[in-house]
Amino acid sequence: MDLWEHRLQIHRIDDEIVGLIHRRTCLAKDILEAKLAMGAGIDDAERERQVLARVTEMAKELDLDAVAVGEVFQILIKMSKDRQRFLMNQNSDETEPSVEKGAVGCRR
Repeated sequence: MDLWEHRLQIHRIDDEIVGLIHRRTCLAKDILEAKLAMGAGIDDAERERQVLARVTEMAKELDLDAVAVGEVFQILIKMSKDRQRFLMNQNSDETEPSVEKGAVGCRR
């Protein structure tokens, strides 16, 4: 396999990663609704610690840089909380501008 073919594989994996980030971020609406139904707030430090512990352990098992994986997931958690805050503050208007922090066009 030559360099171009390896880069094409990376390109396809990157596409999958972005798609998974989108799916994860879109779940923020369901998470927010469940939190509100329980009377919970957006921030949940204990849950964040659990997620980070789980993914860093997975990273170690796969011989990946656990610190870097933790940093990636801290960003993903922040994106989810930003989305939840956006939805919490959103007017009843169904249009979500994609340029605003936390705004994501989620289709079901």
